[in-house]
Amino acid sequence: MQILTIGPRQSTVGIDIAVINAARLASAFGKDAAPSAYTRLSPVMRDIVKFWGVAPPIVVKAVAGAAGGVVMVGHNDLAVSAPDISEANVVAVVDNHRMSGFRASHPVYIRLEPVASVNTILTELYQERDVMLSPLSAGLLLTGIWCDTRQLTADATTEKDQVAAAYLADRIQRDRHLLADRVSAWVSA
Repeated sequence: MQILTIGPRQSTVGIDIAVINAARLASAFGKDAAPSAYTRLSPVMRDIVKFWGVAPPIVVKAVAGAAGGVVMVGHNDLAVSAPDISEANVVAVVDNHRMSGFRASHPVYIRLEPVASVNTILTELYQERDVMLSPLSAGLLLTGIWCDTRQLTADATTEKDQVAAAYLADRIQRDRHLLADRVSAWVSA
């Protein structure tokens, strides 16, 4: 039974990356998970997917039929989610925004933290659950944090974002300077 990870209808590059990362984390727990999106990827996101050699999120028009449930990533407001989200089996919410209109008729895992990037929260989940972090996963998470925080220079950047980025930078197997240059280009595009 496949779990769908999904961001809001109006997503950002950082959240799109987090959707991929959330599916990779669920897969590390032996779950059948797929990243999904409501719209086609932006040119920047297509370049990121190509750079890392990962499959892009699948485009979906509805989530209520996801047999394994839905993980809301980077949002918790039903008004900005899939039109049929209230009919879906939401199994988790991982977000870095204030609680806003989320309701469920059953217990749901909810992780909200005041950080600049939801990828920071996903990094913490890898660490807390002692899940082996591959260089690819570390690179994707770091790319997400750097995109969300403008390489840790945005005013919203927290100490947790900085700590997570340093942890991830030690685990990637790509030239950090090359990655930093690519992220600069992606952020300014």
